[in-house]
Amino acid sequence: MKNLPLVRIPPSIFLQIRKGSPWVYRDSLPDFDEIRSLLPEGGWVRISNSKNPGGLALFDPDNAIALRVFDSSRDEVPVKPFLHYKISSALSIRSTIDRQITNGIRLIHGENDYLPGLVADIYDRLLVFRPDCMAWLNYLPLVMEYISKEVSFDAAYLLFPDESRWLTEEISLPVEFIENSMKFISDPSVGQKTGFFIDMRDNRKALQHFSSGKKILNCFSYTGAFSVYARAGNAMETVNIDIASGAIEAAKLNHELNGYNDEKTDYIVKDIFEYLEGIPEIPFKKIRTEKGPFDMIILDPPSFAHSKDKVESGLASYTRLNKMALERLGAGQYLATASCSSRISAEQFLSAVSEAAESCGRKLRQVYSNGAGEDHPVAIGSGILPYLKFHIFMVS
Repeated sequence: MKNLPLVRIPPSIFLQIRKGSPWVYRDSLPDFDEIRSLLPEGGWVRISNSKNPGGLALFDPDNAIALRVFDSSRDEVPVKPFLHYKISSALSIRSTIDRQITNGIRLIHGENDYLPGLVADIYDRLLVFRPDCMAWLNYLPLVMEYISKEVSFDAAYLLFPDESRWLTEEISLPVEFIENSMKFISDPSVGQKTGFFIDMRDNRKALQHFSSGKKILNCFSYTGAFSVYARAGNAMETVNIDIASGAIEAAKLNHELNGYNDEKTDYIVKDIFEYLEGIPEIPFKKIRTEKGPFDMIILDPPSFAHSKDKVESGLASYTRLNKMALERLGAGQYLATASCSSRISAEQFLSAVSEAAESCGRKLRQVYSNGAGEDHPVAIGSGILPYLKFHIFMVS
Protein backbone atom coordinates (compact mmCIF):
# COMPACT_ATOMS: atom_id res chain seq x y z
CA MET A 1 0.00 0.00 0.00
CA LYS A 2 2.88 2.33 -0.77
CA ASN A 3 2.78 5.27 -3.19
CA LEU A 4 -0.94 5.84 -2.70
CA PRO A 5 -2.71 8.27 -5.06
CA LEU A 6 -2.89 11.83 -3.80
CA VAL A 7 -6.26 13.59 -3.65
CA ARG A 8 -6.28 17.36 -3.33
CA ILE A 9 -8.99 18.69 -1.03
CA PRO A 10 -10.28 22.29 -1.30
CA PRO A 11 -9.07 24.32 1.71
CA SER A 12 -12.59 24.95 3.05
CA ILE A 13 -13.41 21.22 3.01
CA PHE A 14 -10.03 20.31 4.47
CA LEU A 15 -10.72 22.65 7.38
CA GLN A 16 -13.92 20.73 8.15
CA ILE A 17 -11.97 17.46 8.01
CA ARG A 18 -9.46 18.81 10.51
CA LYS A 19 -12.36 19.62 12.82
CA GLY A 20 -13.57 16.02 12.69
CA SER A 21 -15.84 15.65 9.65
CA PRO A 22 -15.24 12.15 8.19
CA TRP A 23 -16.82 12.66 4.75
CA VAL A 24 -15.95 14.37 1.46
CA TYR A 25 -18.61 14.34 -1.25
CA ARG A 26 -17.69 13.71 -4.88
CA ASP A 27 -18.93 17.17 -5.90
CA SER A 28 -16.21 18.66 -3.70
CA LEU A 29 -13.36 16.83 -5.47
CA PRO A 30 -12.02 18.59 -8.58
CA ASP A 31 -10.00 15.48 -9.50
CA PHE A 32 -12.74 12.90 -8.93
CA ASP A 33 -12.69 11.47 -12.48
CA GLU A 34 -8.91 11.14 -12.41
CA ILE A 35 -8.93 9.27 -9.10
CA ARG A 36 -11.76 7.03 -10.30
CA SER A 37 -9.72 6.04 -13.33
CA LEU A 38 -6.84 5.05 -11.02
CA LEU A 39 -9.06 3.25 -8.51
CA PRO A 40 -12.16 1.94 -10.36
CA GLU A 41 -12.98 -0.37 -7.43
CA GLY A 42 -12.00 2.10 -4.75
CA GLY A 43 -9.06 2.00 -2.37
CA TRP A 44 -6.75 3.95 -0.10
CA VAL A 45 -5.59 7.46 -0.96
CA ARG A 46 -3.59 10.23 0.63
CA ILE A 47 -5.34 13.55 1.11
CA SER A 48 -3.97 17.06 1.31
CA ASN A 49 -4.92 20.64 0.60
CA SER A 50 -1.56 21.13 -1.11
CA LYS A 51 0.80 19.02 -3.21
CA ASN A 52 2.30 17.43 -0.11
CA PRO A 53 0.80 14.06 0.92
CA GLY A 54 -1.00 14.12 4.23
CA GLY A 55 -3.88 12.21 5.78
CA LEU A 56 -5.44 8.89 4.89
CA ALA A 57 -8.84 8.16 3.33
CA LEU A 58 -10.77 5.39 1.61
CA PHE A 59 -12.00 6.34 -1.87
CA ASP A 60 -15.34 5.05 -3.17
CA PRO A 61 -16.05 5.64 -6.88
CA ASP A 62 -19.74 4.65 -6.70
CA ASN A 63 -20.93 6.63 -3.70
CA ALA A 64 -21.99 10.24 -3.24
CA ILE A 65 -19.56 10.19 -0.31
CA ALA A 66 -16.36 9.82 -2.33
CA LEU A 67 -13.91 9.92 0.57
CA ARG A 68 -14.20 8.48 4.06
CA VAL A 69 -11.43 10.09 6.05
CA PHE A 70 -9.42 8.10 8.60
CA ASP A 71 -6.71 10.61 9.39
CA SER A 72 -6.08 14.24 8.49
CA SER A 73 -2.55 14.65 9.83
CA ARG A 74 0.43 15.63 7.73
CA ASP A 75 2.18 12.38 8.56
CA GLU A 76 2.69 9.48 6.17
CA VAL A 77 0.60 6.92 8.07
CA PRO A 78 1.17 3.27 7.06
CA VAL A 79 -2.23 1.76 6.24
CA LYS A 80 -1.96 -1.67 7.88
CA PRO A 81 -0.61 -0.59 11.30
CA PHE A 82 -3.03 2.33 11.29
CA LEU A 83 -6.00 0.07 10.54
CA HIS A 84 -4.87 -2.42 13.19
CA TYR A 85 -4.66 0.35 15.78
CA LYS A 86 -8.13 1.68 14.95
CA ILE A 87 -9.71 -1.78 15.19
CA SER A 88 -7.93 -2.58 18.43
CA SER A 89 -9.10 0.76 19.86
CA ALA A 90 -12.70 0.00 18.86
CA LEU A 91 -12.57 -3.43 20.47
CA SER A 92 -11.14 -2.03 23.68
CA ILE A 93 -14.28 0.08 24.23
CA ARG A 94 -16.36 -3.11 24.20
CA SER A 95 -14.11 -4.91 26.66
CA THR A 96 -16.28 -3.75 29.59
CA ILE A 97 -19.29 -5.71 28.28
CA ASP A 98 -19.65 -9.02 30.14
CA ARG A 99 -19.82 -11.58 27.33
CA GLN A 100 -21.00 -14.21 29.78
CA ILE A 101 -24.39 -12.47 29.83
CA THR A 102 -24.32 -10.52 26.54
CA ASN A 103 -22.58 -11.78 23.40
CA GLY A 104 -24.57 -9.87 20.79
CA ILE A 105 -22.35 -6.78 20.44
CA ARG A 106 -21.47 -4.09 17.94
CA LEU A 107 -17.71 -4.34 17.53
CA ILE A 108 -17.19 -1.54 14.99
CA HIS A 109 -19.51 1.44 14.72
CA GLY A 110 -18.31 3.14 11.55
CA GLU A 111 -17.44 6.82 11.72
CA ASN A 112 -17.91 6.85 15.49
CA ASP A 113 -15.04 4.37 15.89
CA TYR A 114 -12.98 6.30 13.33
CA LEU A 115 -13.50 3.48 10.84
CA PRO A 116 -15.85 5.33 8.48
CA GLY A 117 -18.24 3.26 6.44
CA LEU A 118 -17.75 -0.01 8.33
CA VAL A 119 -20.11 -1.73 10.75
CA ALA A 120 -19.29 -5.08 12.36
CA ASP A 121 -21.55 -6.93 14.78
CA ILE A 122 -20.97 -10.25 16.51
CA TYR A 123 -23.64 -12.71 17.60
CA ASP A 124 -21.89 -15.24 19.80
CA ARG A 125 -19.55 -16.82 17.21
CA LEU A 126 -20.95 -15.19 14.05
CA LEU A 127 -19.30 -12.00 12.78
CA VAL A 128 -21.43 -9.84 10.45
CA PHE A 129 -20.07 -7.00 8.31
CA ARG A 130 -22.25 -4.24 6.86
CA PRO A 131 -20.02 -1.79 4.96
CA ASP A 132 -21.51 1.39 3.54
CA CYS A 133 -19.18 1.56 0.57
CA MET A 134 -17.66 -0.77 -2.01
CA ALA A 135 -14.12 0.31 -1.19
CA TRP A 136 -14.20 -1.74 2.04
CA LEU A 137 -14.80 -5.07 0.32
CA ASN A 138 -11.20 -5.81 -0.63
CA TYR A 139 -9.99 -5.09 2.90
CA LEU A 140 -12.40 -7.22 4.92
CA PRO A 141 -9.97 -10.19 5.10
CA LEU A 142 -7.46 -7.85 6.75
CA VAL A 143 -10.12 -6.53 9.13
CA MET A 144 -11.09 -10.10 10.05
CA GLU A 145 -7.45 -10.91 10.75
CA TYR A 146 -7.13 -7.97 13.14
CA ILE A 147 -10.43 -8.69 14.89
CA SER A 148 -9.49 -12.36 15.34
CA LYS A 149 -6.44 -11.32 17.37
CA GLU A 150 -8.79 -10.18 20.15
CA VAL A 151 -12.26 -11.67 19.50
CA SER A 152 -12.98 -15.29 18.57
CA PHE A 153 -15.54 -16.17 15.90
CA ASP A 154 -16.40 -19.23 13.81
CA ALA A 155 -17.82 -17.59 10.69
CA ALA A 156 -18.22 -14.23 8.99
CA TYR A 157 -21.03 -12.95 6.79
CA LEU A 158 -21.10 -9.92 4.47
CA LEU A 159 -24.20 -7.78 4.08
CA PHE A 160 -23.91 -5.60 0.99
CA PRO A 161 -26.35 -4.69 -1.80
CA ASP A 162 -26.33 -7.43 -4.47
CA GLU A 163 -23.29 -9.03 -2.89
CA SER A 164 -24.32 -10.51 0.48
CA ARG A 165 -22.36 -13.71 1.02
CA TRP A 166 -20.28 -15.78 3.39
CA LEU A 167 -16.70 -14.62 3.88
CA THR A 168 -15.80 -17.92 5.54
CA GLU A 169 -17.29 -21.39 5.55
CA GLU A 170 -21.04 -21.34 6.14
CA ILE A 171 -22.72 -22.13 9.43
CA SER A 172 -26.40 -22.78 10.10
CA LEU A 173 -28.69 -19.75 10.35
CA PRO A 174 -30.26 -18.37 12.43
CA VAL A 175 -27.69 -18.28 15.20
CA GLU A 176 -28.56 -18.08 18.87
CA PHE A 177 -26.97 -15.51 21.18
CA ILE A 178 -27.62 -13.99 24.60
CA GLU A 179 -28.45 -10.47 25.72
CA ASN A 180 -28.68 -9.70 29.42
CA SER A 181 -28.87 -13.48 29.93
CA MET A 182 -31.91 -13.82 27.65
CA LYS A 183 -31.83 -15.83 24.44
CA PHE A 184 -32.41 -14.45 20.96
CA ILE A 185 -31.79 -15.39 17.34
CA SER A 186 -30.17 -13.49 14.50
CA ASP A 187 -30.30 -14.24 10.78
CA PRO A 188 -28.39 -11.62 8.77
CA SER A 189 -29.44 -13.22 5.49
CA VAL A 190 -33.10 -12.22 5.96
CA GLY A 191 -33.28 -9.75 8.85
CA GLN A 192 -33.01 -5.99 9.11
CA LYS A 193 -29.70 -4.33 9.92
CA THR A 194 -27.41 -7.28 10.79
CA GLY A 195 -30.26 -9.51 11.96
CA PHE A 196 -31.17 -7.86 15.28
CA PHE A 197 -31.44 -4.40 16.79
CA ILE A 198 -28.65 -4.68 19.33
CA ASP A 199 -28.60 -0.89 19.78
CA MET A 200 -31.79 -1.12 21.86
CA ARG A 201 -30.27 -3.38 24.56
CA ASP A 202 -30.23 -0.79 27.36
CA ASN A 203 -33.68 0.51 26.44
CA ARG A 204 -35.20 -2.96 26.52
CA LYS A 205 -33.72 -3.46 29.97
CA ALA A 206 -35.23 -0.15 31.11
CA LEU A 207 -38.64 -1.07 29.71
CA GLN A 208 -38.51 -4.35 31.63
CA HIS A 209 -38.43 -2.28 34.82
CA PHE A 210 -41.75 -0.59 33.92
CA SER A 211 -43.56 -3.74 32.71
CA SER A 212 -44.81 -5.47 35.84
CA GLY A 213 -48.55 -6.15 35.77
CA LYS A 214 -49.09 -4.28 32.49
CA LYS A 215 -50.80 -5.18 29.21
CA ILE A 216 -48.39 -4.04 26.52
CA LEU A 217 -48.79 -3.38 22.79
CA ASN A 218 -45.48 -3.71 20.94
CA CYS A 219 -45.86 -1.91 17.61
CA PHE A 220 -43.31 -2.54 14.83
CA SER A 221 -42.34 -5.48 17.02
CA TYR A 222 -39.86 -7.02 14.53
CA THR A 223 -38.23 -9.90 16.47
CA GLY A 224 -40.33 -9.23 19.58
CA ALA A 225 -37.37 -8.41 21.80
CA PHE A 226 -39.14 -5.65 23.74
CA SER A 227 -41.94 -8.10 24.52
CA VAL A 228 -39.50 -10.76 25.74
CA TYR A 229 -38.05 -8.23 28.17
CA ALA A 230 -41.56 -7.15 29.20
CA ARG A 231 -42.48 -10.75 29.98
CA ALA A 232 -39.26 -11.09 31.98
CA GLY A 233 -40.46 -8.02 33.88
CA ASN A 234 -43.75 -9.81 34.74
CA ALA A 235 -45.96 -8.11 32.16
CA MET A 236 -49.53 -9.36 32.37
CA GLU A 237 -49.91 -9.63 28.59
CA THR A 238 -48.03 -8.60 25.44
CA VAL A 239 -49.21 -8.17 21.85
CA ASN A 240 -46.64 -8.11 19.04
CA ILE A 241 -47.72 -6.46 15.82
CA ASP A 242 -45.68 -6.13 12.63
CA ILE A 243 -46.59 -5.93 8.97
CA ALA A 244 -43.93 -8.54 8.08
CA SER A 245 -44.94 -12.15 8.69
CA GLY A 246 -41.28 -13.19 8.80
CA ALA A 247 -40.66 -10.80 11.68
CA ILE A 248 -43.59 -12.27 13.60
CA GLU A 249 -42.22 -15.79 13.09
CA ALA A 250 -38.87 -14.61 14.50
CA ALA A 251 -40.72 -13.07 17.45
CA LYS A 252 -42.37 -16.41 18.16
CA LEU A 253 -38.98 -18.16 18.13
CA ASN A 254 -37.51 -15.62 20.54
CA HIS A 255 -40.42 -16.07 22.94
CA GLU A 256 -40.11 -19.86 22.72
CA LEU A 257 -36.39 -19.67 23.52
CA ASN A 258 -37.22 -17.85 26.76
CA GLY A 259 -40.32 -19.83 27.71
CA TYR A 260 -42.80 -17.03 27.02
CA ASN A 261 -44.67 -18.34 23.96
CA ASP A 262 -47.93 -18.93 25.83
CA GLU A 263 -51.44 -17.52 26.21
CA LYS A 264 -50.02 -14.27 27.64
CA THR A 265 -48.31 -13.43 24.33
CA ASP A 266 -50.13 -12.67 21.08
CA TYR A 267 -48.88 -12.02 17.54
CA ILE A 268 -50.59 -10.05 14.78
CA VAL A 269 -49.50 -9.47 11.19
CA LYS A 270 -51.01 -6.11 10.25
CA ASP A 271 -50.24 -2.51 9.37
CA ILE A 272 -49.70 -0.65 12.65
CA PHE A 273 -51.63 2.45 11.62
CA GLU A 274 -54.65 0.33 10.67
CA TYR A 275 -54.46 -1.59 13.94
CA LEU A 276 -54.31 1.58 16.05
CA GLU A 277 -57.26 3.05 14.16
CA GLY A 278 -59.27 0.00 15.26
CA ILE A 279 -58.77 0.82 18.95
CA PRO A 280 -61.34 3.33 20.29
CA GLU A 281 -59.98 6.75 21.20
CA ILE A 282 -60.31 8.07 24.74
CA PRO A 283 -61.84 11.56 24.60
CA PHE A 284 -59.75 14.28 26.22
CA LYS A 285 -62.38 14.90 28.89
CA LYS A 286 -62.30 11.26 29.98
CA ILE A 287 -58.55 10.57 30.14
CA ARG A 288 -58.62 10.65 33.98
CA THR A 289 -61.56 8.26 34.27
CA GLU A 290 -61.03 5.88 31.34
CA LYS A 291 -58.13 3.59 30.47
CA GLY A 292 -57.07 2.25 27.11
CA PRO A 293 -56.91 -1.53 26.58
CA PHE A 294 -53.11 -1.38 26.86
CA ASP A 295 -51.19 0.02 29.82
CA MET A 296 -48.20 0.71 27.59
CA ILE A 297 -47.80 1.21 23.85
CA ILE A 298 -44.32 0.78 22.36
CA LEU A 299 -43.52 2.60 19.10
CA ASP A 300 -40.24 1.57 17.46
CA PRO A 301 -40.82 2.37 13.78
CA PRO A 302 -38.33 2.27 10.90
CA SER A 303 -36.71 5.54 9.94
CA PHE A 304 -39.20 8.07 8.62
CA ALA A 305 -36.46 10.36 7.25
CA HIS A 306 -33.83 8.57 5.17
CA SER A 307 -32.63 11.74 3.48
CA LYS A 308 -32.44 15.47 4.13
CA ASP A 309 -35.45 16.22 1.94
CA LYS A 310 -37.57 13.77 3.99
CA VAL A 311 -37.08 15.45 7.37
CA GLU A 312 -40.28 17.53 7.23
CA SER A 313 -42.48 14.62 6.15
CA GLY A 314 -40.68 12.34 8.63
CA LEU A 315 -41.46 14.66 11.54
CA ALA A 316 -45.09 14.76 10.42
CA SER A 317 -45.16 10.94 10.43
CA TYR A 318 -43.69 10.79 13.94
CA THR A 319 -46.28 13.31 15.14
CA ARG A 320 -49.14 11.38 13.56
CA LEU A 321 -48.01 8.01 14.92
CA ASN A 322 -47.46 9.25 18.47
CA LYS A 323 -50.77 11.12 18.43
CA MET A 324 -52.60 7.93 17.42
CA ALA A 325 -50.98 6.03 20.30
CA LEU A 326 -51.61 8.78 22.86
CA GLU A 327 -55.27 9.04 21.90
CA ARG A 328 -55.62 5.44 23.06
CA LEU A 329 -53.91 5.96 26.43
CA GLY A 330 -55.43 7.37 29.60
CA ALA A 331 -53.84 9.02 32.62
CA GLY A 332 -51.31 6.77 34.35
CA GLN A 333 -50.63 4.70 31.25
CA TYR A 334 -47.33 4.73 29.34
CA LEU A 335 -45.92 5.56 25.92
CA ALA A 336 -42.52 4.20 24.92
CA THR A 337 -41.44 5.84 21.68
CA ALA A 338 -38.33 5.79 19.50
CA SER A 339 -36.76 7.34 16.43
CA CYS A 340 -33.82 5.85 14.53
CA SER A 341 -33.70 8.68 11.96
CA SER A 342 -30.22 10.21 12.02
CA ARG A 343 -31.47 13.22 10.05
CA ILE A 344 -33.83 14.11 12.89
CA SER A 345 -32.28 15.58 16.02
CA ALA A 346 -33.21 14.69 19.58
CA GLU A 347 -34.81 18.11 19.96
CA GLN A 348 -36.87 17.70 16.78
CA PHE A 349 -38.12 14.28 17.84
CA LEU A 350 -39.14 15.48 21.30
CA SER A 351 -40.88 18.42 19.68
CA ALA A 352 -42.84 16.04 17.44
CA VAL A 353 -43.93 13.96 20.44
CA SER A 354 -44.82 17.11 22.38
CA GLU A 355 -46.90 18.36 19.44
CA ALA A 356 -48.69 15.00 19.32
CA ALA A 357 -49.50 15.19 23.02
CA GLU A 358 -50.72 18.79 22.85
CA SER A 359 -52.95 18.06 19.87
CA CYS A 360 -54.89 15.39 21.78
CA GLY A 361 -54.91 17.04 25.22
CA ARG A 362 -52.35 14.78 26.92
CA LYS A 363 -49.57 15.85 29.24
CA LEU A 364 -46.41 13.76 29.40
CA ARG A 365 -43.86 13.14 32.11
CA GLN A 366 -40.61 11.61 30.91
CA VAL A 367 -39.47 8.76 33.14
CA TYR A 368 -36.68 7.42 30.95
CA SER A 369 -34.57 8.73 28.07
CA ASN A 370 -31.58 7.21 26.30
CA GLY A 371 -29.96 6.47 22.97
CA ALA A 372 -27.95 3.45 21.87
CA GLY A 373 -25.81 1.28 24.14
CA GLU A 374 -22.16 1.63 25.10
CA ASP A 375 -21.08 -0.36 22.05
CA HIS A 376 -22.48 2.45 19.87
CA PRO A 377 -20.13 5.34 20.83
CA VAL A 378 -20.54 8.86 19.44
CA ALA A 379 -17.53 10.67 17.97
CA ILE A 380 -17.68 14.27 19.14
CA GLY A 381 -16.93 16.80 16.41
CA SER A 382 -17.84 14.54 13.49
CA GLY A 383 -21.00 16.47 12.71
CA ILE A 384 -22.98 13.21 12.64
CA LEU A 385 -25.98 13.29 14.94
CA PRO A 386 -26.65 10.37 17.32
CA TYR A 387 -29.30 8.48 15.39
CA LEU A 388 -31.24 6.65 18.13
CA LYS A 389 -33.67 8.38 20.49
CA PHE A 390 -35.81 6.46 22.98
CA HIS A 391 -38.15 7.78 25.65
CA ILE A 392 -40.71 6.40 28.08
CA PHE A 393 -43.47 8.78 29.17
CA MET A 394 -46.29 8.54 31.68
CA VAL A 395 -49.49 10.08 30.39
CA SER A 396 -51.32 12.65 32.52
